Amino acid sequence: MSYICNLLPMNNMPLRLLNRVLIYCSIIWSVSCSTPSGDLDLQAVQTALETPIDYGKDTAALEQQVGTLCRQAEEENDALLLWAYYLRMADGYSIAHDGVNDRSDAFFQEAQALAAEINRPALLLVTNIRNGYYLFTYRKISEAIPYFMYASTLLDESDLRQVPQLVRHMDYLARFFSYIGDHKRAVAAVERGLQFTSASSRQEAEMYNAMAVYLKRDNKPEEAVGYFSKALEVARQAKDTVWVGIVLGNLADMKYQNGEVEEAITDLKQNIAYSIQYGEHLDAMRALINLSEMYVNENRYVQAKDAVQQAIPYIEEKPYFLVYKLKVSKLLAKIAQYEGDWEVELAQLNRVVRLQEAIAKREDAEHLQRSYWRWKQERDQNALAAVADLKRRNQIYLRVGLFILFLMTVIGGLLIGRYRQRLRTRTLLLEKKRMEETLERQQMGEEIAVLRSSLDEFTNTLRINDLVIQKLKEENSTEKDNNFSESLENLLDSHLMTDTRWLKFKAIFDRVHHGYLAELKRQHPQLTENDLRIIALQKLELSNRSMGDILGISVDGVKKAKQRLKKKLDVDIYQDADVLERK
Repeated sequence: MSYICNLLPMNNMPLRLLNRVLIYCSIIWSVSCSTPSGDLDLQAVQTALETPIDYGKDTAALEQQVGTLCRQAEEENDALLLWAYYLRMADGYSIAHDGVNDRSDAFFQEAQALAAEINRPALLLVTNIRNGYYLFTYRKISEAIPYFMYASTLLDESDLRQVPQLVRHMDYLARFFSYIGDHKRAVAAVERGLQFTSASSRQEAEMYNAMAVYLKRDNKPEEAVGYFSKALEVARQAKDTVWVGIVLGNLADMKYQNGEVEEAITDLKQNIAYSIQYGEHLDAMRALINLSEMYVNENRYVQAKDAVQQAIPYIEEKPYFLVYKLKVSKLLAKIAQYEGDWEVELAQLNRVVRLQEAIAKREDAEHLQRSYWRWKQERDQNALAAVADLKRRNQIYLRVGLFILFLMTVIGGLLIGRYRQRLRTRTLLLEKKRMEETLERQQMGEEIAVLRSSLDEFTNTLRINDLVIQKLKEENSTEKDNNFSESLENLLDSHLMTDTRWLKFKAIFDRVHHGYLAELKRQHPQLTENDLRIIALQKLELSNRSMGDILGISVDGVKKAKQRLKKKLDVDIYQDADVLERK
């Protein structure tokens, strides 16, 4: 940034462009390193804004001395110090040129850009007030109005506790508005500043006095007297004799209007003494002229002449002093008339006429100018009000839009949540059903395995019984024993498939073979229970002889039954093509 500081006084455009780039890099870094609270280091900024800048026309000394702020800003990476540097350089160049100039304009532009980049309303407020007051000082009123109007809008957006030199800047604002005739705005600005003045200080006395002056101009003399009295009390508490004198002088005018002549003259004399003692020559001149007028009105011409003669050395050859020159000429004419010096009286009266013509032209011009300023002020105020109204409406639309978006997001979230909940519930139900089916299949598989085992055991039992029965029959043919025959008959009875046994067997068979008999019955309703018995036993691969023993019929009966089945079905319903022919 020291490189930046060295570049700032130059007019080389490429270097200026590079300067801006480097400045904004510094700003971004500075802002990124700033404290989260966003509070300004007021003491440091206010100290920077007090940096001496009056080096006459020696701009080299100005750049050298004030440039320390820029170098410090570089070392500390502090954008606020850089902003203060720009403002002090702008003020310094205005003093050096004693008027509006390009260098001051450029530095104010830098300060405006930096304040906007940092995005602190308090800094923008100060920058606009100082830029406007700079133009106002050199009577560029039309150019100053937009800055002061914008500053007025920033007042409501700014935390006044964070505004550097707030009281001073409120005083600048008030002076401008009073000058263009808007005394109400001037009073409002002073009221804001009064809240932040130190108790029993010169600053507080000055602000109370300013409030009284603006109220007096706004034709509110009673309120004005009250504030003049407060200003005098504060000035005395602060032991500030300069301001004691100034306020006494202001009160003297009002006392004289109320008929308190001697009190007014006494106050004016004290004002004059303090002003001369502390070098307040402008105030001493005004007080001496006012005192001379009072003496003339009271026919105390000797004292009036002495007072006006003391005032003349303080009058300067500037347009601002025309009014005071006119007052002096009128006083001298009246004093000369009292003294009988007709020649001096005529000369002063001629001078009064010339001064009145000059002032009349000036007042006419100022009246027109003030009318223009008020119109421009109202126009700018309306434009700012329109912008503010548009901003408010946009904010309302934005808030409504955000609220609608929020509602849509909430509703969407609820719908998505509900859908997800349903999906989770459905998934859980499907998972539950799948697990139930799996468990059911497992249980069914286990049951089928048990049934299959039972069926296999039953089949094996039938086969074993069949072998035993055949063996017993062969033995029975050679031995004629009644007990043996009885045992054979008992075995045949136990081996025989009764209706009750068939139903139990059928249920197990269908479970093991997945409803084979039931499906066969559904497809061929003409099948009887006996037919189903033949089919089931054949499925177990039993021989015709074993089937006959189980069913209680002969082998031929079994064969005939199979033949009937073939006719009924007209198709081979067994797994093997020759199963019905198996012996």
